[in-house]
Amino acid sequence: MARKTEERLAYKIFTRVGKTKLDELSSLLNKSNRRTMSALLRDILEHEEIVVLTRDNTLDKAMEELSGIRKELQAIGININQVTRRINHTEMQDEQLALSQNVLSEFRQTSSKVDVLFKLIDQLSEKWLPE
Repeated sequence: MARKTEERLAYKIFTRVGKTKLDELSSLLNKSNRRTMSALLRDILEHEEIVVLTRDNTLDKAMEELSGIRKELQAIGININQVTRRINHTEMQDEQLALSQNVLSEFRQTSSKVDVLFKLIDQLSEKWLPE
């Protein structure tokens, strides 16, 4: 919000605060969208709205697991596509059978990863979705 030209900040006010109040203001500054302590104090004095940003660290581990599962599923999908192409280009039935067994083992890996994925989604939905 731009200040009007007649509302320039021409006057300085100096004050002292105790360690407790400084810690409280520093914590508020770190959580807010203000860059300087002066800007934060001006907003407090002018009864402006202060936006406090919070971050929930409890989801970090779940997000790492989800990201890892996503990468593994992508790799398994690529493997299945490659084996399927080889099956389609192979004339010999014995080799097609062996390659088909490879595809089956890849699908089994996918199944176990999907089970882990569903467990994570259930845990997240219990925490974040209303009943």
